[in-house]
Amino acid sequence: AVYETHKIGGYPTYAQGAPDIPASYPFVMQINFDSDADLNIGDCGSYYFYYNADKNDWRVYSDCY
Repeated sequence: AVYETHKIGGYPTYAQGAPDIPASYPFVMQINFDSDADLNIGDCGSYYFYYNADKNDWRVYSDCY
């Protein structure tokens, strides 16, 4: 089973499938919907953060059910 949660590093757990993020932007962290923290991201959604150290540039992706 895959359990969605906030995470730093590792591998993201997407609700709708992987986005088209260039390989030069590795996954950094994921912030999920969290009723305990009163954080609502769409319909049980998540934010995904990717960082390119060479360009000092971030990419952010969001999805939900």
